[in-house]
Amino acid sequence: MDEAMVARREKAHAWLPARFAHLDGPACLSAELRTTGQLKGLPDIPAGLARFLRGDSLLAESPNLLAAVQSLGVAVGKQGVLPEPAAGVLSGHALIAVLLAGIQDAGRLDTFPVSSLRRRLASALTVGDPSDAYVLPMLEKADAFFRFIQDRTHKAYVDAGAEPIRVDVPSLRDAIASPPSYLDYYLTFVERLRENPQVASGLLQTAELTCFDALLGDVAWKSDSFSHLFTTEHKGLLLVALQCLENIAGKSVANPLRGIHDLPFRGSAGKVPDRREPFDQPTLY
Repeated sequence: MDEAMVARREKAHAWLPARFAHLDGPACLSAELRTTGQLKGLPDIPAGLARFLRGDSLLAESPNLLAAVQSLGVAVGKQGVLPEPAAGVLSGHALIAVLLAGIQDAGRLDTFPVSSLRRRLASALTVGDPSDAYVLPMLEKADAFFRFIQDRTHKAYVDAGAEPIRVDVPSLRDAIASPPSYLDYYLTFVERLRENPQVASGLLQTAELTCFDALLGDVAWKSDSFSHLFTTEHKGLLLVALQCLENIAGKSVANPLRGIHDLPFRGSAGKVPDRREPFDQPTLY
């Protein structure tokens, strides 16, 4: 190829962005660096939890992701309002974790129904094992044993002439096995992801560009090559994910990402780069 042909081909690829947000965006790098420093002064945010959400979560299973996001909500509740940019960075990573979990579980709906997924998640989020068959039956036997001791003790007092007093003993099984209140909303979110796989497949990149580029004031997300990730459908699912984050971790974690509502998602799913300028075709002999 001569220099003229190289120049034309470079022009055809000029629609590619110069960088890809979280990988090397200056605003993101600065925010992550400042967050690392700020976390040293936030003792109620466990270092292990922050490290998991900021990196290790990419390889985790959905129950671990949901439990980590819930733990972040508890930690932020103890710590109080977090300073910026730590608040936005941790919230962004928590939203990514919710999306990772949702996309994983949306894929599992190809294997078993929502009712089975709900049962597996409830078991994993309570006793720590999605396939547990021992802990809950053991707790049921413990409840039955406590009731037996209680009834025998009351009967002995009544037989001795005392007035019967009924004391309600909380159920161990119910205390352990009650699923988290956010589970139904989360499963609704999972079903919406499953119903729109074309949008869901790119939603993690949309969230990455939104949380770690657009909301931090950078401009890589405005590149034409990313327009297919910023359609109204992407915004709709991203806002459902944000509401899911609020249900799991609370408003204090979700509020730093409220700027998503104001971002203009005007992309087109069918937009392609302009390649109308013809290339010189090599001559075949």
